[in-house]
Amino acid sequence: MSPWLLVFLVLVFSACGALLVARAGHLLGLVDRPSHRSSHKAPTPKGGGVGILAAFVLSAWALDFSVALYLPPLLLSLLSLYGDKIHLNFRLRLVAQFLAALWFLTDLYPFDQIAINLTFLAYLGLVLVFMVGTANFYNFMDGINGLAGGTGVVAFGLLAVYGTQEERAWPLVFLAQMVALACLAFLPFNLPKAKVFMGDVASVLLGFLFAGLVLKMAHSLTDFLALCGTLFPFYADELTTMLERIKRKESLTQAHRTHLYQVLANEGGMEHFTVSALFWGLQLVIGLVALELRHFGLVAEVGYLGGVFLLWAWVARKVKLAHLGTKK
Repeated sequence: MSPWLLVFLVLVFSACGALLVARAGHLLGLVDRPSHRSSHKAPTPKGGGVGILAAFVLSAWALDFSVALYLPPLLLSLLSLYGDKIHLNFRLRLVAQFLAALWFLTDLYPFDQIAINLTFLAYLGLVLVFMVGTANFYNFMDGINGLAGGTGVVAFGLLAVYGTQEERAWPLVFLAQMVALACLAFLPFNLPKAKVFMGDVASVLLGFLFAGLVLKMAHSLTDFLALCGTLFPFYADELTTMLERIKRKESLTQAHRTHLYQVLANEGGMEHFTVSALFWGLQLVIGLVALELRHFGLVAEVGYLGGVFLLWAWVARKVKLAHLGTKK
């Protein structure tokens, strides 16, 4: 398939998927009704990210990737789409995510040629937690208009920049570009006022796929950390919020709206677009610096990302104290 034809089809698939759900979501039972943790006030169709899923599958097929790369995230996304329609048990979703991640990793590691020992099993466990954790982090951070879609544009765009600079396999680079384009085509339906929400079908997919591409592109721990830095605001907001909730002895599976982005948009009264644009800008700057610092070694990368994380945690605490008071 011609690269330009693929670009055109990716844009069409993503936009048409969003438009279809925006128009027919109520008929399909794909509606997000406001609750105590919502940042929107009116029932809104959800699952519009099904077009992003279609664009990803088309791209992976056209670029001749193995089924282990695109079938696990496809099945996981379809399960998540079902979850957009009805409530799915969190444990069931978690088991499915770990199985999908393990299947995906068969494309990365030749298990039949690797000595299975405790060291490898520990490493495999960490990798699985990274993939599943990133998929859920992305899902949890999809809570205001434009945030998840714009973050996808920046994150996968920066993966493509890195892949080009480091001369990674062209299909990997092109796939990252196509996912970024699919996110871009979705944004007009989600900003400034949401006609449709992305839904778990795409937010879980984007997190899962981001983690997978990081693992496939990184050739060292320094590269891995630098690439993770391209999704820094999502990791930082989720991790700091998790630590706060653990300190308050709250269940991590309980619904809440105490992420920094939620506090800024709800209690802070900022427009969704303003909060999303702030996160995109920080993501772009932090990610570009992280990619540049990889040339200076692991210590520089760890020091930079660790310092920025501490600064993020301090600012987030100040903001939450100002808007939520001592109860948070």
